[in-house]
Amino acid sequence: MRFCKEAVSSLVLSLFVRVTIADNSSPGYDVSSAAQVMIDKSAQSWEWGTTAEALLELYNPQLSVFGSDPFPNGKIPSADPGITALAYARAFISTASQTLVPNSAVGDPASLGVSSILLGQTSSVYIGAASRQADYILNQVPKWSNGAISHRPDVAEIWADFTAMAPPFLAYWAVQQNDAGLMATVVAQCGLQRAVLQAGSSWQHIIGPQSQDTGLWSTGNGWACYGMVRVLHTLQKWPGSSGMTSQAGQLKGWIKEILDGAMQSGSGLLTNYLKDGSWFGEVSGTALLTACAYRMAVNDPGTFGQAYITWADTNRKAIATHQGSSGIFSPTVNPYNWKDRTQFTSGSPEGQAFTVYMYTAFRDCVNANICQPTSAAASTISNAGIGPIEILTVLDHALTFTSMAPPPSVTCPAPTSCDANGCDGSFPGLSPTAVCTSGDNKGCPCTITAKTCGAHQSCDLNGCAGKFTGLTKYAQCTGNFVGCECTATSNTCGPHQSCDLNGCAGAFSGLKPYAQCTGNFVGCECTATTNTCGAHQSCDLNGCAGKFNGLTKYAQCTGNFIGCECTATSNTCGAHQVSLFLC
Repeated sequence: MRFCKEAVSSLVLSLFVRVTIADNSSPGYDVSSAAQVMIDKSAQSWEWGTTAEALLELYNPQLSVFGSDPFPNGKIPSADPGITALAYARAFISTASQTLVPNSAVGDPASLGVSSILLGQTSSVYIGAASRQADYILNQVPKWSNGAISHRPDVAEIWADFTAMAPPFLAYWAVQQNDAGLMATVVAQCGLQRAVLQAGSSWQHIIGPQSQDTGLWSTGNGWACYGMVRVLHTLQKWPGSSGMTSQAGQLKGWIKEILDGAMQSGSGLLTNYLKDGSWFGEVSGTALLTACAYRMAVNDPGTFGQAYITWADTNRKAIATHQGSSGIFSPTVNPYNWKDRTQFTSGSPEGQAFTVYMYTAFRDCVNANICQPTSAAASTISNAGIGPIEILTVLDHALTFTSMAPPPSVTCPAPTSCDANGCDGSFPGLSPTAVCTSGDNKGCPCTITAKTCGAHQSCDLNGCAGKFTGLTKYAQCTGNFVGCECTATSNTCGPHQSCDLNGCAGAFSGLKPYAQCTGNFVGCECTATTNTCGAHQSCDLNGCAGKFNGLTKYAQCTGNFIGCECTATSNTCGAHQVSLFLC
């Protein structure tokens, strides 16, 4: 991220080197260093969005949906685009694509949606980007049989993670569009996700054909819980939907189910999969579920009373003992392989963000005089600050960085070769579009080359969705990795066609049952012809296994070289038959 040098040098905040404060909402750990690790390690779309939300809650809580008036006059607030959360998010938002970040998952890019809408109050290009993202989620992706929106773009598959990514954005988009009907739809969508995933009080992680995981993943339950908490606060605090008491009641009930299920699993560090003692206790899911409990204790103290606060306090204190001197919390689940039995200790970006969520939720609970403050002993904060600028942060006060210039906007030119002009293009994970990783067009889409794509992979893997576009030699990906050639499969090729048609130029590659195209449609099996087969060979050679198929002149191979005529042998012919002569 690049910032104006003059703005940095003029920061009044840079005068502060060491400050001593009395922080009665200290969570018992170093939030500043936790947030720094969060920023340093975030590298995926959902991590960027989760980090941006954490920074908003940390430094500008009045702009988050947890603020006292997040929608002045019923509208999205006009926020300074230079505040930390928005300056951070802006660097990752694409304003020239269908989704905010090219990504294989439907929901993940939407985690940056609230930031895009806030940025859009001063730059309409971000409203356009948010609009395309909303349309994509609502209208262009697969749905489960009950209407639940898929987290995957190529098949209907329901993930608990989705509820933290898309619904909070869509609820915020409903405010931007002044669309109470959409707000109701968002609540209903949360219910549809629950209907697919719920098992008892808790939610299963994934239901679907690609990555099914029926376990009660603690982080997945946290994702679902905190996502619905954000939707609830958006609904209640926007005048256009504040009267939707029935929908608010539904959300509270669904949130309570998840928290009750987590509380039944104990306290302290919750296991990676709830109610499964074979797993280690870990920070990520525990912190996120704890943040939910603190938020709901403020939202509805009658329903989420002291038992929830006590449970949350126990978890928070346990988590506080698991932060190292570098700011990293461990152990956490591997954020990229939730079934990994090895404890993740190098710093989970989302896990770090969840500890920030837990702090901001606890802080707001203390400020609401619902949670008990910690000891108000003086503490010294001398952390180097959050992000690329050396800024001291006092964590019990919201801080707006109005002196910080926003990063320069990047206007992407028409895509050029990923190999040209220092672009060094690559695909950012499972993504349809390659982007430049360096040079003047860093972050902009580029035109793929053989170097970008690398060796051919199966057309069925990683959302490639390979197809032949006309009479071409190789299939190309149409889902992720668009334009890259891929290795054809039976799904790509479809039914066998004649080896002589459409430039197939079928041939047998060694001892194989079927001929394959070698001209167009390389890798696809084809129906052998006399051109393919050549001169007759013995029906007994090379695995031909020749047989007569009914009353035919020549035997045909049934093992290798299927469809080719062969020279009959005694094995082919069997016992002599009697010749009948009519007199």
